[in-house]
Amino acid sequence: MLFIFVNTAPSQPPQQIRVSNIGPKYATVNWEPPEQQHRNGIITSYRINLNNIISISDIYTTSRFYMTLRPYHRYSVSIAAVTIAIGPYSSSHSFQTHEAGMSWKLELKGVEMNILRGAIIFSSYV
Repeated sequence: MLFIFVNTAPSQPPQQIRVSNIGPKYATVNWEPPEQQHRNGIITSYRINLNNIISISDIYTTSRFYMTLRPYHRYSVSIAAVTIAIGPYSSSHSFQTHEAGMSWKLELKGVEMNILRGAIIFSSYV
């Protein structure tokens, strides 16, 4: 018996796109891979489109932390999975960063930081 596998572009975009940890200059974008039957091969990377600026994430990462965003600015993000070709982009998810000059709490994998006017004023492990 002979099996032939043909890699093509994914037929479904990444799923469950979420934006969290939104502050004046930062936000985290998270997603899940396309469903297994729609991957059409091995996913090698993801393309993240944030306001028409494309960044590339490796296969082991299903999140992206942006820390150079503009305060009180509206953003739109969509994501595509890549095998040997780029699959379809997800629908756009919009979010708005907070105003500058406010105090925000940011949590990153066990580290808690309080940010006031862009400066870290307190940091601890949680």
